[in-house]
Amino acid sequence: MSKRNAALWGVLLIVALLLGCKPKPPQTSGNLAAEGPAGPAPNATVRMDLRIDPTPPRTDADAVFLVKLKDVAGAPLDGANVHTSLVMKEMDMGKNEFPLTDKGNGSYEGTGRFTMAGDWRVVVTAKMGSNEAVQRFDAHAVMPAPK
Repeated sequence: MSKRNAALWGVLLIVALLLGCKPKPPQTSGNLAAEGPAGPAPNATVRMDLRIDPTPPRTDADAVFLVKLKDVAGAPLDGANVHTSLVMKEMDMGKNEFPLTDKGNGSYEGTGRFTMAGDWRVVVTAKMGSNEAVQRFDAHAVMPAPK
């Protein structure tokens, strides 16, 4: 391989690595878009906030997941079908999904359990009619305190 070809392949490899490290935007479909940790997605029509109780969540007990849905003006969004998936970042822990119940005033609540200590991604999906918004949140589950 010539020096020129080797240099070209080196540049292409660096560009490919840089493109692969780019953060992924929130996945959306329909005309809903969710807000991310860094602020609203372009053309966002839904703001989604997540609170987990207890914080940090423990592996020996259920955690309560509270999601608030609001439009861009801050008005609560009721009547959505909301569910949550827990995905461990380091390994495949299988399916861990549960629905959230509409509590009114844009609040949705459900109970789930982190099955192992470590870093997790909480994926919240809200559907209203044929529109859907998906937002990812980071969480860290811990082992229970020794007795």
